[in-house]
Amino acid sequence: MDGPHAYAAVFAYKCCSSGRWFQVYVRPGGGSAARLGVVVSKRIMKTAVARNFYKRVARDVFRQARKDLGGLDYVIMPRAALGSADAPVARAELQGLLQKSFSLCHSRMAAAANR
Repeated sequence: MDGPHAYAAVFAYKCCSSGRWFQVYVRPGGGSAARLGVVVSKRIMKTAVARNFYKRVARDVFRQARKDLGGLDYVIMPRAALGSADAPVARAELQGLLQKSFSLCHSRMAAAANR
């Protein structure tokens, strides 16, 4: 995804799911492959090391699940700081949130098509 305008469209679609560490926003994309955007605020994570670790975890989980996520656009945001000790639990949470948001978005798209 390119620039803040692409993220704004995903946020405006208002299809999201949240957990302890992550919030995932989803929107139907134009392509056949899933795309990822990661937004990390300095307000949530003060140090660059923490922000980079968070982005690395998010990208890795997304890369592993990408084939099952269809042609949707995903934006992942932190809800709390993520430490290396919490990473395995956070990875499992993010995998579940990606699947949940995929299902939510598809059900929303099906409902819109039936109108």
